[in-house]
Amino acid sequence: SLLPVMNHVSSIYGFTRPLYPRVMLACLSAGQRIDLHIDAMKSTRHAHKIHIPVRTGPDVIMKVAGIEHRLRQGYAYEINNCLPHEAVNNSTSDRLHFIFEMYDDPE
Repeated sequence: SLLPVMNHVSSIYGFTRPLYPRVMLACLSAGQRIDLHIDAMKSTRHAHKIHIPVRTGPDVIMKVAGIEHRLRQGYAYEINNCLPHEAVNNSTSDRLHFIFEMYDDPE
């Protein structure tokens, strides 16, 4: 189960009643890209969006607000998906990210 990982990340934020409205595994195939966009889901405005690379490489680039990032496998990253962002996989292997949104339930 991935819930212990999600709960660990939410505890770092000090959440006492974490909720996870969106949870997914996202594959970006070798040689493919995700075009520049801003996430439009309603939950985006209130939740923290966490990416944890499960499989990646040095030729996989994520840009957020025009700044290039190479996310390392096994680390958790908060991505501000209200800013323009895109990704490109220049490698010969698929990229796989575990992605979830989280916020603390105000009751």
